[in-house]
Amino acid sequence: DGRRSARAPAEGAAAAAVGDWARAEEGYRAALDVWRGPALADARDSHALGAAAARLDGQKLVVAERRIQAMLECRRALEAVPDLEHLIADHPAREGLWAL
Repeated sequence: DGRRSARAPAEGAAAAAVGDWARAEEGYRAALDVWRGPALADARDSHALGAAAARLDGQKLVVAERRIQAMLECRRALEAVPDLEHLIADHPAREGLWAL
């Protein structure tokens, strides 16, 4: 799962770089589909693993934000709104989400 969750966002980013927003959204969605709850949920009490979990959760948030951007570029705003509202509720200080 780790390799897949790393490869899919890279594929999404490559597609976004050339303006293929539909393929970008697919890559970002594929990466998010691998996730099931918070990263390393059972090991967050460990100092070393807690830091790794926070880093992974941050990466997941970036991928979710990029997916919504790709959806907007594909003119799928109505589909993006529920996910965007949820992310803003969970991360109200993240300016990139508000900009979207």
